[in-house]
Amino acid sequence: HSYPLELASDVPIPDTKRVHTVAPAWNLQVLGPVALSTPSLEFGLVRADETLAKSVRLESFDPTFTLAAPRARLEPLRPGEPFPLAETAAVHVHPRGPAFDIEVTLAGLAPAVPANFLARLVVETGHPRLATLEALVRGVRAPEGVSR
Repeated sequence: HSYPLELASDVPIPDTKRVHTVAPAWNLQVLGPVALSTPSLEFGLVRADETLAKSVRLESFDPTFTLAAPRARLEPLRPGEPFPLAETAAVHVHPRGPAFDIEVTLAGLAPAVPANFLARLVVETGHPRLATLEALVRGVRAPEGVSR
């Protein structure tokens, strides 16, 4: 949910009755018993021959639960649709103390990957109340001959 909040100065602009105002963007993430550090992985513009990696952190905020090695995988945005991103993408889970970093690596892009690609990173947490979490994975396939 978005709720605008406008901040206004108490000092008027000289020669007017107006005041300076600003509506800053505030980001808020509600955390459950386990959570991912971000709701999405943004790869931006990706060349077909490029290798890029992005990661999210899985953490437990439930004092009665200890994270074990979670399982993570990429899936198409809509079940059953073609998923050429799976041909050249890999998901790795790395322990980081009581948390885990989940890394998605794109090692080149398969020719069938569309210009705008989307996928879901599905993480099986093992928590009894929140068994899975998801993050959106997205990017843009660069046209041939385009460099960063």
